Amino acid sequence: MAFIQFKDRFRVGHFLLDQQHEELFTLLGQLHELVTQKRSQIELKNAIAPLHYAIVSHFQTEENIMRNNSYPDYLEHKKIHDHLVSKLADVETQAKNDDDALPLSVAIFLKDWMKHYVSEEDLKMAQHLESRKTIPHPSP
Repeated sequence: MAFIQFKDRFRVGHFLLDQQHEELFTLLGQLHELVTQKRSQIELKNAIAPLHYAIVSHFQTEENIMRNNSYPDYLEHKKIHDHLVSKLADVETQAKNDDDALPLSVAIFLKDWMKHYVSEEDLKMAQHLESRKTIPHPSP
């Protein structure tokens, strides 16, 4: 059984966000696979870096979408992003100490975090975006 799979229940209905979420799930699955294969610390660190980059890139995309669409919970959602980015920076610092248990704990944390984040926080944002499509815009 796969560590984590992108399933329909994680789709938020926004093509770009769903595509990025799927990539995040794939990268996290690859990290977990390396952990379970007991790969070298260097390989594990090299698997964390693209995941970290993809998460930061995804957050930038979401923040642009939220700002451009007047998402009312933007500041709260951004706080969630900022907290995870800070936590990932801490992980990279810890990884320099060659903590063998770190990659597995990171994978488990991110799995739980992503399941909650995508199915709850991002879904709320996507619902807001969808609701804006049905609101008539004033004529000039």
